[in-house]
Amino acid sequence: MKIKEMIKTVTALALAAGLAACGGKKTEQVLEPLPDIKKPAETAPAETSAAEVAGDMIVGGWSINQDETAIENYPEVLEAFEKATKDLTGYSYEPFALLATQLVSGTNYCILCRGHVVIPDPAQEIVLVYLYEDLAGNAEIIGRKNVFKGQTALGGYRGNTGSLSVEDNEEVKAAFEGALMNLTGASYEPVAYLGDQAVKGTNYVVLSRVRAVAPNAQGKFAYVTVYQNVDEPAKFKDVTDVVFGEYDE
Repeated sequence: MKIKEMIKTVTALALAAGLAACGGKKTEQVLEPLPDIKKPAETAPAETSAAEVAGDMIVGGWSINQDETAIENYPEVLEAFEKATKDLTGYSYEPFALLATQLVSGTNYCILCRGHVVIPDPAQEIVLVYLYEDLAGNAEIIGRKNVFKGQTALGGYRGNTGSLSVEDNEEVKAAFEGALMNLTGASYEPVAYLGDQAVKGTNYVVLSRVRAVAPNAQGKFAYVTVYQNVDEPAKFKDVTDVVFGEYDE
């Protein structure tokens, strides 16, 4: 027998032995089933907790409230706020709007408030209050940022000492809506009237939610200054984004 034929014969015998040891069946590769692909989450129902409100994630992990901002829409936040301020002395806060949340080991909330020192005829302040609620439901104020004081510096701005609602301030509402008439590219939703400045006319500062005019555009919050002169149409003068997570010393 030739050497090449001997090699073929030995190889064939070895393969036959291997198949016999395996029951004569070929080994097949078993593929694990692919995991189910989850569909995108449905739109959140109306009754959604503040921590679950759909938001645009921004620097620092803060998520902007894309829903109604009025604080009365969030009873769980009001409850946490009351816990955090129940033993507060010398200063009083009135919460107005929920602006943003941050999920940590628990939840941080940024709430627009009016505040004042507890003295006769106090100066009113408008502040961003940062509230932390832990997983056990304990709550505390962890910081605040002063936005406006209810007093006028020479040639400066005067904080709003009345209702923060734009609906309750007809001149501000008219100026804001007038400035929107010829605006394109973005939508502006007034949240709170913060203060004004008397110049040749009046500058009104309105905390607003700003959204680009685009499908599924997320909103941000900004301090919007609207200028109104009796002889001219109202116009937007300045837009400054709200930066979340910054506290006063």
